[in-house]
Amino acid sequence: MLKNKQNLAKNIVLTFGFIFFIYTLYLDRFESSLIIAFSILICWMAISLIWDNNRDYKQIGNTLIGAGLIISFLIFLNFGLEQTAIPIGGFIFNSDGIFKAVSLLFLFIISGFLFRYLNELVPDNPKLSEEKIQQEKSKPFESDDWEFLSEDEVLSGDYEVIKD
Repeated sequence: MLKNKQNLAKNIVLTFGFIFFIYTLYLDRFESSLIIAFSILICWMAISLIWDNNRDYKQIGNTLIGAGLIISFLIFLNFGLEQTAIPIGGFIFNSDGIFKAVSLLFLFIISGFLFRYLNELVPDNPKLSEEKIQQEKSKPFESDDWEFLSEDEVLSGDYEVIKD
């Protein structure tokens, strides 16, 4: 039940953020829309960090890649294309704007892929892996039913000394 409420809260944050993002784009407030987009992503990741005990890194990676696609496409449209007066309806491609869009897309995709493959790098339960390591390191001659020998019995040569 709590998991469903957490997912619902995260989805509401992303939905309202996307609506405000589109609304500010409609008002031609491009800088404000970028501030809203990045703020919503940070807010969504903070909610995930605070509430989720078992984080779904694939979902975080997919969200970063999707947000990167949307933001870089809009940067390309705003800074990479410029309308010309003559001929009517013509466009000029600005290499500086295209570079900004592609570099931001690259950073979002790399960070998204790192989150997607983080599950393969992080063990499922670190406490269980520590217990397995301790069990593997246990000494082969560990037992509770050992008898203590006196020094005379050791020197007699009837017993063998075990060295670690």
